[in-house]
Amino acid sequence: MRLRELYLIETTDEDRAIVSLGVSIYQYLQKYEPDNEPVKVGKLGNIVDLTTSPLKCLSDVTLELLPEEMMYDELNSGGSNYTNYSGSPVGFWDNIENVIKINKDKVNAKNLSSTISHELRHALDDIKSEGRASQSDRYFTPKNKDIGHPDDPYTAHLSYLAQPAEINARFVQVMKGVSIAIKTAHNKGMDAEQTKKFVMQKLKEFLQRYHFSDVFPEKTESKDYKRILKRAMDFIEKETAHIKSASF
Repeated sequence: MRLRELYLIETTDEDRAIVSLGVSIYQYLQKYEPDNEPVKVGKLGNIVDLTTSPLKCLSDVTLELLPEEMMYDELNSGGSNYTNYSGSPVGFWDNIENVIKINKDKVNAKNLSSTISHELRHALDDIKSEGRASQSDRYFTPKNKDIGHPDDPYTAHLSYLAQPAEINARFVQVMKGVSIAIKTAHNKGMDAEQTKKFVMQKLKEFLQRYHFSDVFPEKTESKDYKRILKRAMDFIEKETAHIKSASF
């Protein structure tokens, strides 16, 4: 697979599978308590059956829980990117060891399944590209070069957020929030028009929360932003149909 396809290809089935897997892993981790002991939880294929999933290639990815101090030590020594809440590292994808590492102190955090989904996307992109997604400058070159600079302490975070690798990973976090909105609308018995209005409002909110509005201030004038919206609408259509069919 050519590297550019990781960002441009429509991967709705993968997105839906990643969101679902993130929830399953989060639920599995609830048996662990926050403490100072690292735990090698095991391979994803042993935690959840991925044999019929579009994520089958993730079966051999290992999941580990590390206390926060160890997370900091590994990040400082390796310089890996990570997702965080209020400055604390919550999770990161270690492409060298083929491991997703999660902060054990955050095992009960409300948004942990969203973080897990983010790291699953990094892992999937890396595996699909045979390692190029974590090594190529192109995948870490900001899509919008005008919104920040990596050497500017005030705008470096925007430059980071504009990297294709991060855009793709944050997109599944947006879809995680949207999937909850779809289920909420269904459970409240909203009709089609109410559901559409509710879900679209939530999509807008999550795109802002995960900084897509910062990365693409020109919105639909950007071809990349329009691709993101198209992919989101496909996700909404398929997820809505799935939830409706599952209720019968």
